[in-house]
Amino acid sequence: MTYDYECTDCGHIQEEIHKSDENPEIKCERCRCHMEKLITGGTGFSLKGKDWSSSGVANRIKRQGKK
Repeated sequence: MTYDYECTDCGHIQEEIHKSDENPEIKCERCRCHMEKLITGGTGFSLKGKDWSSSGVANRIKRQGKK
């Protein structure tokens, strides 16, 4: 997973990749100070169901065109 970290000293933000159950000690790539994990919205957003698939959208457009 990708996580955002912010430096407690200089405020630099960087991305780090690690497993969700890991809690590594991350150092700033600029000043080498401690970084804290930022709480972000994540990327877990997905649209599911027949109306959100590409074929569902195409079928809905076809039906609207026939009216």
